[in-house]
Amino acid sequence: MFKIDQSDQILSCKMSSRSGFVDRAVQEMDDFVKGIEGDVSTEDLRTCVRELLINAMEHGNQSDASKTIGLLVENIPPSRYKVEVRDEGEGLTGDVLPPRQELEPGQNRRRGLAIVNTCSDLLESGGQGVVRAWFTLTRPTAFEMESNGSETILHPTGDITSSVAESFRKALLAWCESESESVCIDLDRVENIDSICLSVLVSFSHMEGVHNGTRKVRLIHLKPGLERLFR
Repeated sequence: MFKIDQSDQILSCKMSSRSGFVDRAVQEMDDFVKGIEGDVSTEDLRTCVRELLINAMEHGNQSDASKTIGLLVENIPPSRYKVEVRDEGEGLTGDVLPPRQELEPGQNRRRGLAIVNTCSDLLESGGQGVVRAWFTLTRPTAFEMESNGSETILHPTGDITSSVAESFRKALLAWCESESESVCIDLDRVENIDSICLSVLVSFSHMEGVHNGTRKVRLIHLKPGLERLFR
């Protein structure tokens, strides 16, 4: 038995405790989320939902195919999701949930729940046979480029932090290899630049051409905090 119900904000799935249904449910969930979010990474969410379903099947329902598992995925705009998995077992008490920490190399028991607890915003027991987890999806910052005559305009789509440092470096390198005399970095959608990416920018400011003034780097639309940082 495998049944799906879906609305604009909620996906619910009821299935028999069969391993083949786990991947099917995860795919349904992924399609649902990407239908809302578009092109966004769901890797952690997929992994955690799979682990919760496996835990429900193997531990909650003791791999008894006559017992059912319920999956509820609810979108909490803009990009947060509540996941609830229900089985026919006794459920978990608060002291059974693993701590929020990295997995130990030799850890064997409750490894799946430990993965969920590490990758989710929150994991909690919802009472008999119910486990809930919350996830926030984030989009990595992209660096959109356009040419405006002799100037290249770089539009970061979000914060410029260590996770996108290499992409930031490549975007600036692409400008350096072009014929544009200057690059304008539009920080309209940027709230934060961390020290790693600040170092990337500083290193480019010391490159020959930029340093002697024949090529220029301009920053526009700085938020007050960023303006103080650069000053």
